[in-house]
Amino acid sequence: MTILLLASIALAVAIAWMRGGKLSRLGEMQFELWWVVPAVAVVQALGARLGRSPGRFSLSYSRSVTMIASFAALWIVVWCNRRLPGIWWVLAGVTLNLSVIAANGGYMPIPPEAAAHTAGREVALQVPVGSALAGSKDILLPPQQARFWFLGDVVVIPAPFPWPTAMSIGDIVLAVGIFWFIVRTSQPEEHTDDKPRVRPEMLSPNRKEGPSHPSATGSGQ
Repeated sequence: MTILLLASIALAVAIAWMRGGKLSRLGEMQFELWWVVPAVAVVQALGARLGRSPGRFSLSYSRSVTMIASFAALWIVVWCNRRLPGIWWVLAGVTLNLSVIAANGGYMPIPPEAAAHTAGREVALQVPVGSALAGSKDILLPPQQARFWFLGDVVVIPAPFPWPTAMSIGDIVLAVGIFWFIVRTSQPEEHTDDKPRVRPEMLSPNRKEGPSHPSATGSGQ
């Protein structure tokens, strides 16, 4: 997901610059509870180092609780900022990821085929099914053993991409939201005039009036 987010941010910055936007406008947005986002990133990075192994149930349980709680905290932050452009997409992506991770005990399921494309077939063969991949939130599970497997890391960008990666549908939706947030927020405000438009001929002093009706007291006597 990290590579996808970085790519979406870089693309959004480039498009915003080409459209004459200013990234300084991002700092003018009132993003509530912003400090929770870097805290969640640190917690998830630390939690990813607590792998799942048969002899370390307490660490595995702590990791599961940590990952689910961190995604729940992120969901609350996004919900509080749903008024901002693109945040509804981010909320949808976080919701999808939170659902599949909570359903799989705090882990994001990744099928062996996807793991082989990203980590290498030799590495994937060395990891037993049901074990966490080192340094990530993923757990190696075939589709028939994973809950909501279609929401897991099933979308693969293989080589010759410089950084082969696997991502979930939620990651893609979340990246779209972040992309739109940067592009839209960096643009100047669009002022719309709700007043009724007046045609130029209506303002002309020589505007012709319609035919007048003859007076009832005219010369008809």
